[in-house]
Amino acid sequence: MASGAIGAGKPAERSYKTLPLVRLGSARHLWPETNGGDNTDWMVLPLKRYFDFGGRSRRREYWMFFLFTIMLSLVAGIIDNLLGYGSSFRTVTETSVSAGASSNGPVNALVSLALIIPSLSVGFRRLHDTDRSAWWLLLVFLPLLGWIALLVFYCQEGTRGTNRFGPDPKGENLVEVFG
Repeated sequence: MASGAIGAGKPAERSYKTLPLVRLGSARHLWPETNGGDNTDWMVLPLKRYFDFGGRSRRREYWMFFLFTIMLSLVAGIIDNLLGYGSSFRTVTETSVSAGASSNGPVNALVSLALIIPSLSVGFRRLHDTDRSAWWLLLVFLPLLGWIALLVFYCQEGTRGTNRFGPDPKGENLVEVFG
């Protein structure tokens, strides 16, 4: 940001290769456009912030990445099943029919390994947005009650304005921190 510094009065250069950014005053907004922006931008944003455990993440960023993770895991499971690593079952009784599939193959394992760091980092940042320390993520080890508590935290609206973890991701005076 050498020539496009905040308050310089000149429009910022667009030589960076990141998501489309929204202009808000003289600062560049960090998150993808919400009006007409592509949801896939939100799905892959945590991958672009792979090792970024600081700062804050909006609910949309967290839940779109969650959806992306589920979709990728389903595709990996299908590929593993096609390669013969998975198993499927079908049960037919007089009163019901049930079916299912599981995959413990290499593709699913690689996807899981590749997504564990960005999943943790976006979880950290989501907790930061609600003004909670990432230590709250340890609730995942408390079955059911801890999972419900984390679900509530992840669904809550973030703290308005700047908190101890950084500026509001929905704020108006954000500076690009990656790009």
